[in-house]
Amino acid sequence: MDYPKISMVIGSFNRRKLLELCIEAVRAELNDQSYEIIVVDGGSTDGTVEWLVQQKDIITIIQHNRGEWGGKQIVRKPWAYFMNLAFKAASGQYICMLSDDSLIVPGAINNGVELFDEQLAKGVKLGGVAFYFRDYPVRKKYAIASNLGNLYVNHGLFLKAAMEEVGYCDESYHFYFSDTDLALKIRAAGYEIIPSKLSFVEHYFDATPEIRSSNNDERKLVDRQKLISKWSGIAYPKEKEEYYSRHVGRWLEHPDSPTIPLDTIQKLVAAENPDYFSFPRVSVITVVYEDPKGLARTIDSIKSQTYPFIEYVVIDGGSGEAVQQVLSDNSESIDILVSEKDNGIYDAMNKGISLFTGDFCLFMNAGDTFYEADTLKRLVANLDDVSDVFYGHREYIHGAGHSLAQIQKGQPIEKIVSGMPFCHQSILYKSDALKRNEFNTTYRYAADYNQFVKMYTAGAKFRLIDQVICKFFAGGSSESGIRPYLECLKIQFDYFGDGEHIKESKYMKGFIKNWPDFEKKFS
Repeated sequence: MDYPKISMVIGSFNRRKLLELCIEAVRAELNDQSYEIIVVDGGSTDGTVEWLVQQKDIITIIQHNRGEWGGKQIVRKPWAYFMNLAFKAASGQYICMLSDDSLIVPGAINNGVELFDEQLAKGVKLGGVAFYFRDYPVRKKYAIASNLGNLYVNHGLFLKAAMEEVGYCDESYHFYFSDTDLALKIRAAGYEIIPSKLSFVEHYFDATPEIRSSNNDERKLVDRQKLISKWSGIAYPKEKEEYYSRHVGRWLEHPDSPTIPLDTIQKLVAAENPDYFSFPRVSVITVVYEDPKGLARTIDSIKSQTYPFIEYVVIDGGSGEAVQQVLSDNSESIDILVSEKDNGIYDAMNKGISLFTGDFCLFMNAGDTFYEADTLKRLVANLDDVSDVFYGHREYIHGAGHSLAQIQKGQPIEKIVSGMPFCHQSILYKSDALKRNEFNTTYRYAADYNQFVKMYTAGAKFRLIDQVICKFFAGGSSESGIRPYLECLKIQFDYFGDGEHIKESKYMKGFIKNWPDFEKKFS
């Protein structure tokens, strides 16, 4: 009998649409290869089982793992038990392990197999090949898991003979870390595990969060401690056992930082969220200088957004150690980072404009945050093809210790004659509109107002959306002193003249109100 070269092993539960995509990609990838597909399903109730039994090229193993049977609660079996069912049934030379919420970037499997073949032909005792992947949108850079030189195979290829030799997965783990344990057993048996620099996998981390949370309880901590205890003094130094009980491994980013089109991950997201508006990529730019606490607050807000297609750009003005630590701690969430001296906030923002690649762009500078976790998702759902700028409302947070908050609504764009009708952080620009209108850095405080007035008078289309976009924390440089008034009044005189409208200018009113203080200070 001729056995296949590659056995694809995929675990599945209640993710039919994602599973179909995963298998469709595998079929296309391996069309010219000798392969088999084995799916282990945990008793899905979403039509997955019915679909699987109709697929004549798939070996389907169904092991119910939830619910009741015979009047008794089914005792849940571990991930390793399920995967071992498929691993032991596999007849290929190589076993390729994928999850049902992942999708290969074309070429991933074939490139990995080619690398495996080359190394074995050279006499290398190779047991596994790890594929680079990312947990989108939580972790946006492709990486493989490692610790102290030990690579782990989260997605990738194993030599079937190596798995047999070490006894497959340890089924005493509940869910997590049995794949880590398997890689360590293979290494301990004298095999190497190497990365395939040409193999990439998209993993949609936010798929079916209720399933993920059911596997992510206190038993994960038990599994982690079991792993560390088992390999203490071998893979993990005894003297650092406490540290590694909290940090099992680390991510090794791809050395070339490849930029891969979002087509593959978009397919995964579309399967779970078909209501997204054509999947525009939204670039969020944060400018920071020596504000580590504010930066951390802003980054946490951006990471919490449920809209997945965010390009995050951070422009740092050459801050010290505290900010650098925040940036380092959140490097997986930052797509583009510049850290160098600049000529002020608007110069930094212009740097961001020159670098972002999204379809739309929003500035959320250090300290400020999105209003809610679904803010961007809701905002994107209201976009159109006509407007150049979309804007909404803000929550203004002020007072001692930022203890007071009030909603300030965006005003009709015609109000721009008398002052800013919106908060800058509540603005979403269309990409080409922003690229054509960088900030005039001769203004130190009001370059944003100048930009909007310039765009308005040139005929740009602004659209007010009835939604709170941001939380704006008071205290920025544009909120105090005489120069902001003078700059804004100059802009109004330059673009609108000195007619009756100046009487309604909020900047003229503010200037007059504060004149006694200014006169006292400067006389």
